[in-house]
Amino acid sequence: MFQPDIKCHVNEISGFDIIISHAQSPQLFVRSVDKYRGRDHCGCAAVGAGEGALLVQHWAEMKSQQKSPEPDGSVTISEEGSVATAEDPAAIATIQSAATFSDQPIKYLFKTEGAGGQVTYRVIQVSDGQLEAQTDGAAAVSLVTGFPATSQAVTQAVFSQSEALEGDGSAETQYTYYPATIADATTGTMVTTVQASDTLLGQTTPTGQVYVMMSPQEVLTGSNQRTIAPRTQPYIAKQEAPRASRDDKRRAQHNEVERRRRDKINNWIVQLSKTIPDCNVDYTKTGQSKGGILSKACDYIKELRQSNHKMGEDIGTLDRLRIDNQLLRQEVDDWKSKNQILRNLLRQHGVVGSSSTDPHLFSRKCVSSLTLGESSSQTFRHLPAQCLQSHRHSETEVMICILLVAGHGTVLETQIKNDDTGLYSHLAGVPKALLPGTGGKKILDFWWENVNMRQLFTEVYLVTNADKYKYYERWATANDFPVENVVNDGSTTLEDRLGAVADLELAIRSRKLQDDIMVIAGDMLCADQNFDIAQVIRFFRSKPGELIIYYELEESEKSSSRGIVEVCPDTHRIARFSEKPQDGLTSSRLASVVFYCIQRDTLSYLSDFLSLQPQATDRSFGRFWEWLINEKRLDVYGMKLPTGFQLIGQVGLSDYTKWLTHYSSKQQDNAPKPITCRSYARVGLMGNPSDGFNGKTIAMSISNFWAEVTLVESQTLVLVPHPLNDPTEFGSLQDLFCISRKEGYLGGLRLLQATCKKFYQFCSKQGIALTKQNFTLKYDTNIPRQVGLAGSSAIVSATLKCLMKFYNITDNDLPKPVRANFILNVETDELFITAGLQDRVVQVYEGLVYMDFSKKLMEEQGYGNYVAMDMSSLPLFWLAYLSDPSDSGRIHSNIRQRWLSSEPLVVEAMTNFAELTDQARTALQHRDWSRLAQLMDQNFELRRSVYTEDCLGPGNLKMVQLARQFGSAVKLPGSGGAVVGLCLDQARLVEMRQAFQEAGCVFCIIAPYNPSASTAGGQC
Repeated sequence: MFQPDIKCHVNEISGFDIIISHAQSPQLFVRSVDKYRGRDHCGCAAVGAGEGALLVQHWAEMKSQQKSPEPDGSVTISEEGSVATAEDPAAIATIQSAATFSDQPIKYLFKTEGAGGQVTYRVIQVSDGQLEAQTDGAAAVSLVTGFPATSQAVTQAVFSQSEALEGDGSAETQYTYYPATIADATTGTMVTTVQASDTLLGQTTPTGQVYVMMSPQEVLTGSNQRTIAPRTQPYIAKQEAPRASRDDKRRAQHNEVERRRRDKINNWIVQLSKTIPDCNVDYTKTGQSKGGILSKACDYIKELRQSNHKMGEDIGTLDRLRIDNQLLRQEVDDWKSKNQILRNLLRQHGVVGSSSTDPHLFSRKCVSSLTLGESSSQTFRHLPAQCLQSHRHSETEVMICILLVAGHGTVLETQIKNDDTGLYSHLAGVPKALLPGTGGKKILDFWWENVNMRQLFTEVYLVTNADKYKYYERWATANDFPVENVVNDGSTTLEDRLGAVADLELAIRSRKLQDDIMVIAGDMLCADQNFDIAQVIRFFRSKPGELIIYYELEESEKSSSRGIVEVCPDTHRIARFSEKPQDGLTSSRLASVVFYCIQRDTLSYLSDFLSLQPQATDRSFGRFWEWLINEKRLDVYGMKLPTGFQLIGQVGLSDYTKWLTHYSSKQQDNAPKPITCRSYARVGLMGNPSDGFNGKTIAMSISNFWAEVTLVESQTLVLVPHPLNDPTEFGSLQDLFCISRKEGYLGGLRLLQATCKKFYQFCSKQGIALTKQNFTLKYDTNIPRQVGLAGSSAIVSATLKCLMKFYNITDNDLPKPVRANFILNVETDELFITAGLQDRVVQVYEGLVYMDFSKKLMEEQGYGNYVAMDMSSLPLFWLAYLSDPSDSGRIHSNIRQRWLSSEPLVVEAMTNFAELTDQARTALQHRDWSRLAQLMDQNFELRRSVYTEDCLGPGNLKMVQLARQFGSAVKLPGSGGAVVGLCLDQARLVEMRQAFQEAGCVFCIIAPYNPSASTAGGQC
């Protein structure tokens, strides 16, 4: 810090001249303090590096009637803004007491500019009476450093050069005022902020010491004396006033609080230096500064936020890739199975497949193995369909989407224009595709949102007519649709239209398209707002031909208004296409819409068809598919969407309002509502366990026990564990041991997950597009575990019912016989549970069911013959089961291996089971309960002879023996753990109940479940 020389000359009125010299900065600028108002509450400039500054303040009240005297001739006065030269090292200025501030009479600011740094000074003059504030009872002097709320006497304090100024705990800024003449650099005088009276400030000739005010850290050092001229009286150092012990205590307490606060701040900064990269723990001058650490901390936090944002995007990408990976795994599995089928077909054609890793070798072998001399098109016509499919998809697939909105909706437009109600006046002239649809969106908006995916389509084109071109151009610019992809067919009226097929051919020809095409009528109303178009593309890729989307007509719709398709349920190939057939011509209710996928090799058929149909009325897609399927016999496949489509072709205002209201109300009705479905336990009355060995059985569903599954729509797919069957919390380790020993480790949650997985796989293979909806699935069951009452299949069956209802899958999509096979596959293929078809069939059909699983039937149609039987006059059956059973799956033992190896004993036993079932069916039909009882006993004895008593277990044998003591017929209703019986003596039935209960078994009278007579609500 530089050491200025300060000389003061006292004027006649309360003010004085100050002479300031600085050897390093010969230039001195004099500026008005008004330019620096607001720097701080005292009006001083901040201390900083890079320039030197000197602020000299004097305040004294000047009487309004007084005028400033002329300056002494010996003193040179520098006007505001003047510069002192080297010859004139001292710049002299008069500080006049005219009020610059309303309450602080400060006039000028003096500032030296140079490279010596910046130091702020204040100079005041305080008389002895003002300093002590006790001479005449007047108030103490008011300083310019603040605006305190209360008065305080001017006091004197001594501070070390190394100490900081410690206040008395107040939040006000305080300064130290040092005498202008300092003999001892280790002491100084502090003047605190006080309030002054006008009488003191108005004295004509002020007397007292002149003080230079600085911050406490800037203690004047050195031995040079600062002089004040002229001095009216010498400065007499006052002894420090004694401090009260309370003040010392408060000061010490404040110092301790501040010290702890600084220590905490320092510790935090040290921790930051250890955490932030490239920060030195030592933040002293030789190391990393505190400011540097904090600066790097801010930069580091910004980098972390940016990295976190990028990580969130990467996680979203990973989630999408994970889903794609799962779909690819599924497709790989599908291709593996199809590959095996293809190899078998090739062997039938005399072609041997190679295991070479060359992906093109297989196709070359297929082609080279055919008759030479044929053209390429003829060659591929002789290949199996699966071989064609493999060849077609060996190259990178590219797909284009074309939205057709070129139709002239003259009927709808005319009726909207002529509507007298005025409700639709704002829609006058608007094309049909841009009218409001379901969900508040325009009809075309829905389709654009579904196809606007680069991972599915490389380009999307829109074909319209010249009459409505401007509407679609504006729509394209507003919805980020490429305007250059809007194709204008040039027609302006219905009479000069080109026709739908001609519009498609125009887009393909004008844009020179040579890829697979998806064609959609962009002006038809779709009831499903959660439609997943990716499923359509995947199914199209899995088939060696074209694809037509169809849906099942609603009851109010007539088949004569649509193109009707007849689809093979096994191959999904369209056997026949009928464009708006007359009543009675076909029984199919499957309607085609303008929603197709066409292979690039088939695009040439468009021009062939147009050359055969010169009239625009005949150039519809219905006529095109009739010609292609019925006459050309091309392979065209069908995929069902479980939704509805309307406003196809020429429609009126009534059609528009009706279907819009209908679909909107269905959406409102489809608000998240729980779907609850129930499946019942079953008892095998005869023939089991021959259901897994091409035998015959009779089983009955009972309402005593059931499994119930609840599904509700949700944002994410959630499977809720059952608190009892899927426990995750236990009272103790012993509690965990007991529960695990009794019930095992496999609860019902795995059944829900396996069913959902198999359901999606089934719909994908069967060409059923599911909506993009998630759900929460939970279950409950009271079927006893491991007693052979079909508890596992009941949960799977109830889950499947919920999924079918949620996704609008009908019995035509998943017939009952196929549904039973589906449930069995969930347990055997996914969970490796040993089981047969009997349980699944009776839980699907419900009631009393006769089942024939003969080998011939199973091979020909994939399922058996299932017949529902009369339940009106059944006898009273009873059921008993062990309270602590073992795993029921073990009772099957090694019978399947013995049966597959054609062991005579096992094969003969299964034949006998079937014969007993046929006899039991006759007994039930004739209500011959005695004969039925005899057959039940024979069924058990036959089973014991095959499975042996060791396999049946002592618990099952004990229950059978106990029942026979009371003359009751008895057998196993399932795989073990329970017995079902028929006691014709009602008196002994009561005694038998007591005996079973005393033996530790659970006993109950069976309540048959008759679906035709059931009135239970809330069930599927």
